[in-house]
Amino acid sequence: MKKLKHLKHAMILLASTIYPMSAYSQDSNADYPPINIQGLEYANACSPDEKKDLRRLLFQKKIKDAGTAWELIDLLLCAPFTNENSKKMQNATFKKIRMELEGTGEAGPSIKMRYINPALVEALLAKKEAWDASLSVSDEIIKVHYFGNEYCVQERVIKYSKRKWKLFSYGQACD
Repeated sequence: MKKLKHLKHAMILLASTIYPMSAYSQDSNADYPPINIQGLEYANACSPDEKKDLRRLLFQKKIKDAGTAWELIDLLLCAPFTNENSKKMQNATFKKIRMELEGTGEAGPSIKMRYINPALVEALLAKKEAWDASLSVSDEIIKVHYFGNEYCVQERVIKYSKRKWKLFSYGQACD
């Protein structure tokens, strides 16, 4: 009986230390500050509320393998650059992808094809610096748009090919 009482106290003590630690380790919207662009405030795409909204929008479209598409979108927007994430991104990208860059005052966009490599992967990951993200979803194409900073709008195009969602192209337009 005495052992049972000690076990009960130990469980209560353990539970009281675990709960506060888990409460502090969860992300909150405050961990992802908004960005102010020309007097308008935009939410960070990696905040829990924004991720929930983007995920819901994607799954409402009833596309093939929506779970894998979401993992790729989350990787593009919110993942830090690590060796593991670099490998995941390289595996989820066509070997050669289309790049379209445009700036204010330029005659037109610069369009090139680039081979995927670790340096390009690092540039493609927003690393939690994505605001006001939106998705344009069709059966085999998902376009992800977001502000990467106060001056540039980013685009990532994901294509369903050979039963996989893969990064197909990327673009950037800056003022």
